[in-house]
Amino acid sequence: RRWDRDAAESADLYVANSSAVARRIKTVYGIDAVVVNPPSALDPSGPRRPVPGVEPGFLLSVGRGRGYKHLDVVAEAVARHGTARLVVVGGYDGVEALRNVTRLQGVSDDELLWLYAHAGAVVSLSHEDFGLTPVEGFGFGTPAVLLRGGGFLDSMVEGVTGGFAEAPTQEAFLEALERLPGSFDAERTRRRHAALYTAAAFQRTIRALLAGDRAQAGPGSLA
Repeated sequence: RRWDRDAAESADLYVANSSAVARRIKTVYGIDAVVVNPPSALDPSGPRRPVPGVEPGFLLSVGRGRGYKHLDVVAEAVARHGTARLVVVGGYDGVEALRNVTRLQGVSDDELLWLYAHAGAVVSLSHEDFGLTPVEGFGFGTPAVLLRGGGFLDSMVEGVTGGFAEAPTQEAFLEALERLPGSFDAERTRRRHAALYTAAAFQRTIRALLAGDRAQAGPGSLA
């Protein structure tokens, strides 16, 4: 541990991808990291192709199947809701057997853009270091329902870009979902927020850090 701390202190600058990670660096090493949220790689203006059998207005989950993502909780909550529909891109086996849940694999880039553009909301109950999927959705004007924690605390503007579930439970998710309709600004507001997470914005910040200008980065600049 002494060797690890000495090695950590040899760095000129620490950059964290979220405020949550920066706090962990501070706790372990006593080092104040600069927060630079990662950029979205999706271009909302790119070509889109509809996914056969999927009607607009669904909830969208994008990501690999991992237990900490609590996708089973989201799927079971959707089945319990009755009228909500969930489209899962990736995920793990079993969720597609639940009512109103569709699992997609082998989705093309054109289809993924269509899904983001036509989703009613991007949903996630995972505790992410940052979490890019809601940011990708914001670029299409799509709101999000997210777990209150981790990197989502950086990217979410509560009441504007979406709402938080207070815990990774069915009840908390359904409560957040019920608050979603009619409670947010127009799509263009979410699109403007997404502009903070473009590749160009990320590159400007990294270049400023390399030039020694820390004022161009921080929790409030790209979050």
